[in-house]
Amino acid sequence: SYQALDDNQAGRTSPGRMVGTSLIGLLALVTAFAAGRSSASQVHRVGSATAAAAFEEAPIKPVELWEPQLSPAFHEEPIAKNTVRRFDAYLMQMAAFADPQTKLANVEQWLAPDFEYETVGFPTSRTPAGWCVSGEEQEFRTTFNMSVFS
Repeated sequence: SYQALDDNQAGRTSPGRMVGTSLIGLLALVTAFAAGRSSASQVHRVGSATAAAAFEEAPIKPVELWEPQLSPAFHEEPIAKNTVRRFDAYLMQMAAFADPQTKLANVEQWLAPDFEYETVGFPTSRTPAGWCVSGEEQEFRTTFNMSVFS
């Protein structure tokens, strides 16, 4: 049956309904997060073993190094800044698609052989190979749910 709204009740929601709606939303968010973490950890277990095996078993072949196409505006910047810009461009544009051998050859353009990288949340790496295959680079790519990043 039709019930007219009282001017005092118009546009108001009961506190119980607000709490219930908030709890349902929070439960949906937690469920989605847990599902994403679960799928990412499964990909990580399979992906890191596969990457390590492919890196160890890959035949040695000449690798063509990637050269980014940067704006002419960056030609006059200091060499250190330019090096970081090129390295970041590679990581953002190509690293996810490269096989382990190609990725390592390209990363070695920018990282020293005695490279040591300590970070919070990802493993410490002491070589470019360690960083690519089992260090921060590998961990970062498998930490986040692939459906979120495109």
